[in-house]
Amino acid sequence: MEVKDETKGHVTHEREEVNQRVTELKADALHDGQDSGELQKEDSVQILVVDDTAVDLEMLKHILLSHGYKVRSASSAPLALKSVALDEPELILLDVKMPDMDGYEVCRRLKSDTKSSGIPVIFMSALDTYEDRVEGFQAGCVDYITKPFQPAEVLARVETHITLRSMQKKLEARNTQLQQEIAERRQAERLLQEREAHYRAIVETFDGFIYICSRDCCVEFMNKRFIERTGYDGTGGKCYKVIHDRDSICPWCVNDRVFNGETVRWEVQSPKDNIWMYVVNTPLYHADGSVSKQSMILDITERKQAEDALKQAYDNLERLVEERTAELSRKNRQLVEEIEERRQAEGQLRRSEEKYRHIYENIQDIYYEIGLDGTIQELSPSVDRITKYNRDELIGKSVYEIYAYPEERDEFLRIIKRAGVVTDHEITMKDRDGRLLTASLYSRLVFDENGVPIKILGSIRDMTNRKLAEEALRESEIKYRSIFETTAAATMIIEEDTTIWLVNNAFEKLSGLSKKEMEGKRSWTEFVAHDDLPRMLEYHRLRRIDPKAAPRNYEFQFVSREGIIRDAFMTIEIIPETKKSVASILDITIRKQAEKALKKRERELEVKSRNLEELNTALKVLLKQREVDKEELAERTLSNVKHLVLPYIEKLKKGGLDAKDEAYIGIVESNLKEIVSPFSQRLSSKYMTLTPKELQVVNLIKEGRTTKEIAELLNASPGTIDFHRNNIRNKLNLKNKRANLRAYLLTLS
Repeated sequence: MEVKDETKGHVTHEREEVNQRVTELKADALHDGQDSGELQKEDSVQILVVDDTAVDLEMLKHILLSHGYKVRSASSAPLALKSVALDEPELILLDVKMPDMDGYEVCRRLKSDTKSSGIPVIFMSALDTYEDRVEGFQAGCVDYITKPFQPAEVLARVETHITLRSMQKKLEARNTQLQQEIAERRQAERLLQEREAHYRAIVETFDGFIYICSRDCCVEFMNKRFIERTGYDGTGGKCYKVIHDRDSICPWCVNDRVFNGETVRWEVQSPKDNIWMYVVNTPLYHADGSVSKQSMILDITERKQAEDALKQAYDNLERLVEERTAELSRKNRQLVEEIEERRQAEGQLRRSEEKYRHIYENIQDIYYEIGLDGTIQELSPSVDRITKYNRDELIGKSVYEIYAYPEERDEFLRIIKRAGVVTDHEITMKDRDGRLLTASLYSRLVFDENGVPIKILGSIRDMTNRKLAEEALRESEIKYRSIFETTAAATMIIEEDTTIWLVNNAFEKLSGLSKKEMEGKRSWTEFVAHDDLPRMLEYHRLRRIDPKAAPRNYEFQFVSREGIIRDAFMTIEIIPETKKSVASILDITIRKQAEKALKKRERELEVKSRNLEELNTALKVLLKQREVDKEELAERTLSNVKHLVLPYIEKLKKGGLDAKDEAYIGIVESNLKEIVSPFSQRLSSKYMTLTPKELQVVNLIKEGRTTKEIAELLNASPGTIDFHRNNIRNKLNLKNKRANLRAYLLTLS
């Protein structure tokens, strides 16, 4: 891949920089007067060899010992860590693959310890892939030797890193030396500050003459010593008169030079008393922007030579300090820049590799590289998710295997060979299950150094779901457009400024205007009666502040193009995430007329209802009287049976009847009593499902008659009576219960 090649290029370039740096360090060492033998291996150089393979361990020891190195060995990672903790070697040759702990982890632990972090580590391994080398360098190694190793290569790499280690120590020593020189410079600066304080004290107790004059030679200040020399305070007088007793400007006057910003020093012999003086004239800048000349005059007859010597010594010291400071700063900057460049190169290499690996492994589209003959050379892992094919299954095979229609592949080749680049090219693929997928290609041709196309690389984006969504959206739009146009309610969509944006056919019919006359041209307010307009405008405003602040349904009067006013019922809602609203209007003119007629009918019904209530009261009186008559009839019937029927039955029973007739008389008597008894009333009301024959059987069972006796009395067979008894138990919910039928019937009396 391009990322891997780029990373290898960075590593090679980095090694070249290291070798170049070694050469420069050797040259610096020779320039500083160091013997070249210091760069060779010393007897004290120790190398730790760590390998769990005895043969490799012995071979390395033999190679290194034969070239004068001291060698320590360790056959496992724990032993190696203990050995380094006891005595730090100058270099470690570390095997990568070991049973207890691999070389990467050992290296990480060494680099995490401040004591051993500076020891160079060279990995030895039969693994020679790019990823293995990158992992080794990330762990902290300085070099990588591939097994089986060659003695010359081992010795060359060991000598290089021993030399680098030696140079690193010498650089650290040199840095310490630079720190000491900086400390000496700071000491010199402190000395200068002390001398400055000393000179300030000298000025304050200056044993000479000081005066200040203006541009026109007027004296502005004289120190005490000067006043004592002249015998008076000459402030305000001319300097040439006060100092030299002249009537005109001195020929040697340097005022022009001083007021132009120059400090002028000279030696002069005063014509007044022939004293040799050292004069320093300097411009003196005032806060108001004016300039004066300050002159300091000192008798140098005795001190001239001493001051000259002191000045020369001071100048020499200052020059040496500045030169040494500049040299230290330059070398320190150079060292910092080299370290920073190496750190940035390593960080850039690591970030670049991580970035491209992360993109490649997590890209949602399929990245591919395909030869011009259609052979798949590379695919990203995302192919598994989209096509259900394993990446390794497809690499090396023809791309036609995933094309649903090979002619699409041929068309794609014609386009890319002509244009060199193809964007958003739609094709149809098939996955492992044969399902068709719609995909979009973004591809370009790759050329060799001679401009000949060698392969195609690009990406495939799965568009299946988007295509399905677009189709569903079109169908939804058609459906809702059809509903909008065919609904019976007059419907419109209105803008925030009350402009009508869209209307349906029903609204055209209701308003009397065409869509072209209304959409984007008219306001809905033109179709509202004058009395309803303020209320509906307020609803319109509130609805755009808070959709719940205005009613969703309300009535108003609709005015058509011809001025016809109709009663209407509106349902209106804000369209989500917009300021538009959709309003549905129903013509309720006929309904309102029906409501008026209905109200009139209701009033008429109220009158009739009152009449019916009066009639109902009369009927209640009649029904109550009927109940009273019914009770009187029941009492009268009971009295007649007891007084007019039962006495004659008693006489018949005493009249010498045979047994069968006597039994019939008894049944008649019993039935009459049951008719008028509470038992018969409860039995008939509670168990209305009993047949007349079953009621006869119930009465005989209650009297204690057996099945045979009941059969004789009713002229039926015993089996028939048993059938009736079984039905009676079922209807009385006594089936499968251990309950006596006669006892249960007696409880109902």
